Amino acid sequence: MKNVLAICSRCHGVKHFKNSVRLGFGEEAEKHFLEVNNASEMQFANHLNKALLEYEERNKVYRWKIIANLEKFGGRGIEVKQNNTPLIKNPYENVEWDKLSYDDTKELFEIIRNDNLIGAPKIVSIDVDNFQGIIQVKSLFADKIEWYIDEIKVKTKYHTAGLFITKLKVKEMIGKQLKFKLIGNGGETTSKPFELLPQEVL
Repeated sequence: MKNVLAICSRCHGVKHFKNSVRLGFGEEAEKHFLEVNNASEMQFANHLNKALLEYEERNKVYRWKIIANLEKFGGRGIEVKQNNTPLIKNPYENVEWDKLSYDDTKELFEIIRNDNLIGAPKIVSIDVDNFQGIIQVKSLFADKIEWYIDEIKVKTKYHTAGLFITKLKVKEMIGKQLKFKLIGNGGETTSKPFELLPQEVL
């Protein structure tokens, strides 16, 4: 960010107009914009449309790097800690989980079944949030999940019964490939690897 300015709370409400609308202050924010800028409603609409396009463009960036010289503020020698969260390339990005057949599942996962009527753990859904750097796995018939980075086990989480919802944060993780293995009485289900990519910088 460059040219950072201090503004009043009403102008702040205009800057974050979508949030003002969400909180029920949209009309007040628009009125403030019109008065301060001596503008028409058409000018406000044009300004808002431009701001929304800029918002959508900036939201395409998952990771931001902070470059700050704090010396002029008396912060000589202070370093700004960067958010080291790799980007997650999801091998299941376009999967429609509610439409999967068992044959489809065998193509997407390595499945080992025991002689058990329950069967191997079943994947309900996999979601990747690259803004937060989180992988969420929902499954059934699993007693635990093991996570591996480059074939080295890094985390295990246990479960008792019912729907198993688990999340993994990749912040500060170092490696190239991440995968999980769900283990239950009926067998094992192992995922394809999720690629961990260096964070994008704008």
